[in-house]
Amino acid sequence: MTTMTMTEIREDWADALREVGRGDRLDVCRRDDIVAIVAPPVSARNTAAAALIAKADELGRRIDEHRRARQPLPTTPVISAARADDIITWIREGRDAR
Repeated sequence: MTTMTMTEIREDWADALREVGRGDRLDVCRRDDIVAIVAPPVSARNTAAAALIAKADELGRRIDEHRRARQPLPTTPVISAARADDIITWIREGRDAR
């Protein structure tokens, strides 16, 4: 992963695209904040999609196991209420910071 400022991008866009062409992800910053991510199209899609597909596959596998065993799905929380509250707070802080 490479980080470049807006000024650097304006000065040498060709170099930035060469980095991306080599498979690197490029974070574009303005005043220390990432304002854009430039990535090769396949890697950007594959990374996010692969994670979601893996989670969906795992969920499907667990549901199938319970169906085969004819057992009801567990009703106990996977995470504690305190952890859930921490996650909700973290999400809200990130959303409010935008």
